[in-house]
Amino acid sequence: MSGFFSFDQESRDSSFEDEGCIPALSFKERMIGFLTCFGLSIFIDVISIGSMFGILTGNPTRFALSYTMSNILALIGSGFLLGFKKQMKSAFDEKRRWTSAIFFVSMIMTLVSVLYFQIGLMILVFIIIQVCAYIWYMASYFPWGREILLKCLKKCCGKCVDES
Repeated sequence: MSGFFSFDQESRDSSFEDEGCIPALSFKERMIGFLTCFGLSIFIDVISIGSMFGILTGNPTRFALSYTMSNILALIGSGFLLGFKKQMKSAFDEKRRWTSAIFFVSMIMTLVSVLYFQIGLMILVFIIIQVCAYIWYMASYFPWGREILLKCLKKCCGKCVDES
């Protein structure tokens, strides 16, 4: 039995054939790659919750490192699911180009800040940029996602302005 839902190792998905360094993968292999990366990403996120206290005490290093590594694993996992080339094309299409660039640069700068500069405020700024860029990026995949998000922000900010 071959096709999209085939778990046969010999059945290769042709969408992965032009991936360059990644060979064509079967549906089963893609699912294993996705679920492994996704599972590790969730595991790291759960563990990083304990280190969020470090943000409040002025030492966001552990949280920043685990949060960024979790995001990287999640991106790799979705690459297995969609195909890495297709994922990059989608991430850098006209609608998401700037958001993707900001997200990737903020992840890199978070790691550089953690591993090289080790300045708590700098790390925190890059975490915040990373979180905001990720939310904005993900909202672009849902119909009217960004519009709904903007309306919610305007409503919240409007209430904050009205209260002060």
